[in-house]
Amino acid sequence: LIMALIRSKGSLLTVANTLTLRCDAKQVEPRFLELDALLRQSPTNRLNDYLPEPFAKGKQPSYIEDPQDSEYAFVVSTLAVQPLQINSTNCRFTSLEFYKSVGNARQLKDGDVVLTMDGGTSIGKAAVFDKAKFAASLDIDPEDVYATVDSHVAILRPRGISPLALAYLLASPIGQLQFQRAESGASGQTAVSEDDVRYFRFPKFSPTALEAAVASLQNALTAANEQVKAAEAQQKAAWAKFETSLG
Repeated sequence: LIMALIRSKGSLLTVANTLTLRCDAKQVEPRFLELDALLRQSPTNRLNDYLPEPFAKGKQPSYIEDPQDSEYAFVVSTLAVQPLQINSTNCRFTSLEFYKSVGNARQLKDGDVVLTMDGGTSIGKAAVFDKAKFAASLDIDPEDVYATVDSHVAILRPRGISPLALAYLLASPIGQLQFQRAESGASGQTAVSEDDVRYFRFPKFSPTALEAAVASLQNALTAANEQVKAAEAQQKAAWAKFETSLG
């Protein structure tokens, strides 16, 4: 019987360059070492430079299953936050009284970035809150939209870069790798901390260059989404033609 011994090799210097000083085997996986090599090629920015306010993580609300005529607020949960978008139809409800009790910091405003920070594969989803867009998707008046987040979602308010730029950085392959590297905890109950996210690094950029890149990416993603919808329509038509031909 031959047994193979698998070992990973790291260094104290590598550990010292991480905020959490972790020395578990995950930190030296090839994908993370490749990320380190990429970030060493040029100067970097840390997200902390653009997040002067503490993260506002939500409080766990008392839910209302059917608000009917009562005054209510929306709760943006992990389920409602999708990559780069908020699915308003997946939001739950709480009382307007609870919404007022959580304080101004936890009340969603236009331009707030919501970020999922708990829950295994749900970690690292970011989107920008837009009250008008949120209301339009539900066919209600924007003045009737009051929204907060639950305890698994944090509100980030950047300065020096736009909210959309922050959301794109978090959603980028470099950002997602850093979420995967930072998450810790029991299986299925992992989380990232505020300190972890603040320590995220990206190739150094000027605000002007970043916003130009954001505009370009936004156009490219819009075009890609249109192509996806067109492809889905073609598939649907192809199946319909197939089923029709059977008769």
